[in-house]
Amino acid sequence: MGDLDVLTPLINSQDPLYSQDQITITENPTAWGRLYPENEFLKIEDLMKDSYKAGRQTNDIDFQFTKQCFSLKVMNHISKIHFVITREMIGTLGYVVFITDTSSNGTFLNGEKIGKDCRWILSNNDKIAVVSKTNNVYTFTDKQTDNSNFPQKVKEQFAVYGILGSGTFGEVRLAFEKKSLKCFALKKVKKESCIVLREPTILSSLSHPNIVNMEHFIDTINFIYIGLEYIPGGTLKQLLNINHLKEFEAKVILYQVARAVQYLHNRSIAHRDLKPGNILLSKQSPYCQVKLADFGLSKKITDNTHLKTFCGSLAYLAPEVFTKKQLSKQFTYSSGNYTRKVDSWSFGVILYECLTGSKPFDGDHIEEKVYKGTYNPFKLIISNASNCAQDIIKQLLKVDYSMRFDFDRILKHIWFDKDVLMKQKVNDLIAEFSHILKSNEIPNYNKENVNKKLRICPCFSPMSDSDQA
Repeated sequence: MGDLDVLTPLINSQDPLYSQDQITITENPTAWGRLYPENEFLKIEDLMKDSYKAGRQTNDIDFQFTKQCFSLKVMNHISKIHFVITREMIGTLGYVVFITDTSSNGTFLNGEKIGKDCRWILSNNDKIAVVSKTNNVYTFTDKQTDNSNFPQKVKEQFAVYGILGSGTFGEVRLAFEKKSLKCFALKKVKKESCIVLREPTILSSLSHPNIVNMEHFIDTINFIYIGLEYIPGGTLKQLLNINHLKEFEAKVILYQVARAVQYLHNRSIAHRDLKPGNILLSKQSPYCQVKLADFGLSKKITDNTHLKTFCGSLAYLAPEVFTKKQLSKQFTYSSGNYTRKVDSWSFGVILYECLTGSKPFDGDHIEEKVYKGTYNPFKLIISNASNCAQDIIKQLLKVDYSMRFDFDRILKHIWFDKDVLMKQKVNDLIAEFSHILKSNEIPNYNKENVNKKLRICPCFSPMSDSDQA
């Protein structure tokens, strides 16, 4: 079977003279899913409620298994309620469908035993069996999701849902690992793009509380898929769209970003695309754990390395990335040299934006404004930015990058270094988010693997009201 082939459900009519092609059964337009029978004595079921029970009992059951369906030997092992199908709303991202095994005698999904009191994600074209993996009863189809464009490698492991964000090189979708129920941000990247191996290579070498973790990597013919930890609070960009931040709030967030970039630079990695959209929040509040994301433009460098490729987001680019043509006011993308201090400039732009609600370089002719390094310091004063905050911005937005602060000096600046209360707040927030992850682990009572645990990710907690771009 090819990567993009889709399994076609087998519909067995109660009248063996009819084939699937000869039977036309109108789907209920309000149904969110459908069960196609794999047993000739079961019928097609449209799913419209949020919960369905299947088993042999006669009362309080939605799908009944009778002696017509199975031999007496199999029927003796069918439980009164053998499995339950439910769907649950996850934040603003839509519904996720689950199947829970409520029988000691086994419910199987695609030939694998779920285990009593365990639940797995149910997604398009999954086959459900009871008692043994050969006793198929239904094939499930989800009318609200379409995973047909994903290769079999991905579909076997993940149930893929709505788009969290998209860009030049691909898209990011919410995905659930079917067995563990853990949620991920699944990034799909075209193989012909320049970042195809750079990002997973860099991410696999990193481990820091303020950098997003890579947990899966799937290589297919045309795309790679990167499974990143899902951070449910959205981005700093989304938070700034609501309002600019108070100075202490900005400091709590940007202290964590500075620590992450310092960690990168100490490992000879330049990020090259620092911006609010790449700063993820554990919850939609300034008081949260922060994770730096999107390493598609990052690059390994040394002290003597000078970078040349134009990349990044225009409003956050450092002046040395531009070169001004001789005898002309026209600006071109750089073919000259720049260093990791482009990250310091971007950090200064983000800090200015956090405190004032506007970018220091915006509007028409951004390149010229950036090249000259001219910004409006009075917006900082109007926004009641402290002298220390104004000073660190001044040190970051220096056109001459040899005079610009690196991240060691940024973190030693009095604005960060002397704020003991802020540092304690950050440590508490990181510990809090870590505790939430651990407390959301529940035991898996599957006797075949007693030590295995199911992790219920933060998507299932009240903090998941926003999506992640």
